[in-house]
Amino acid sequence: MGLRIFHPVNSGLYIKGSSSVLVDGIFGGRGNGFSQMPEAFRRAVFGGNGSHIDGMLFTHSHEDHFCQEQLKKAEQLFPHMTVYGPELTAKNVEPFLTAPGLTEFDIGGCRVWAADTIHDGDRYRDVPHCSYFLEMDGQTVFIAGDGSDLGELKKRYGRLLPKHVDVVFVNLYQAFAQNVHQFIRDFTASRIYLYHLPFRQDDCYQFWMQAGQAVRSFPSDLPPLKILTHMNWH
Repeated sequence: MGLRIFHPVNSGLYIKGSSSVLVDGIFGGRGNGFSQMPEAFRRAVFGGNGSHIDGMLFTHSHEDHFCQEQLKKAEQLFPHMTVYGPELTAKNVEPFLTAPGLTEFDIGGCRVWAADTIHDGDRYRDVPHCSYFLEMDGQTVFIAGDGSDLGELKKRYGRLLPKHVDVVFVNLYQAFAQNVHQFIRDFTASRIYLYHLPFRQDDCYQFWMQAGQAVRSFPSDLPPLKILTHMNWH
């Protein structure tokens, strides 16, 4: 693909093209089965200048996806950076509501569709949550976050969304879900990546064992499910 994507750990994604967007890339997480923001990645994020990060998006405010303290630091370093996410005040952007639950805006040369989705797990259903379509440099990326109702997006918004998605990022539970498999078919996705995994030394819930099962059991009519490598470009 034309875009370059760096994956630190957990759900962090740094998407680099004509614009640079960091999604769920400032986080905590150790102690709940996920990993802290790696120090090397922290230095890369906070050691550059504002031109390196045009926008930060967050799917929701759980600590393995988001850290308020680190966001405040980033906003001081990059005052012109766009910030958007549930329960956050949108900064340096003018989002507009395309349909109930669907918001559009631009981050430089990146068009963003933020779709309200339901966080998976009954105990988290009331947590405000977004999943994102990002279109940049002729490529479209879908970032699921922890959304559980992804199979309804095509029916709900139809022509308001991109017709095709080049790359889909799903978590472990989504990889097993039939409604997510339908989402992939609906948008004729070309590449499917499994993310939202901790470093192996932090894996106290055997997520990596389940990840192997997800890869082996992924439907054969879909593109193969690949696990993202931590602290690496893809």
